[in-house]
Amino acid sequence: MNPEPLQARLNDLAASSTEQSFGARLAILAADIKISHTVFALPWAILSAVLAGKWFPGTLTIPRIGLILICMAAARTFAMACNRLLDASLDSKNPRTASRAIPAGRLPKSYVRGVIAITAIFFMVSCAGFLILYKNEWPLDRESTRLNSSH
Repeated sequence: MNPEPLQARLNDLAASSTEQSFGARLAILAADIKISHTVFALPWAILSAVLAGKWFPGTLTIPRIGLILICMAAARTFAMACNRLLDASLDSKNPRTASRAIPAGRLPKSYVRGVIAITAIFFMVSCAGFLILYKNEWPLDRESTRLNSSH
């Protein structure tokens, strides 16, 4: 796949970062953090849940799989956005990474900080969903701690 047409479209969207719509900024960030890699990883998260579910028959439900996928996507988006923000000054000095959205000026750092905050909240709320919907406090409940210490 040739990244040049995508880069040209992103450059058009990024004519002025102050004039960009929320959607245009989101598209630029999604391309920059390789959201396609997150989509590729989702089946592996489901497979992991299925394999872990074999130890606890009857516990793997569609809502649980949904929470797992939300947690995974939020955590990866959070991590990649943090990486892009924290490495922006280094990326600007490296010819290979200087065209990334923040060093190239296509995304303001404040927008990426907002995405980081939102994805952190999504992750925490989806984790809380396990407690609210299933009364699953793991890894903090005594039963899990006792089971884990016996191994």
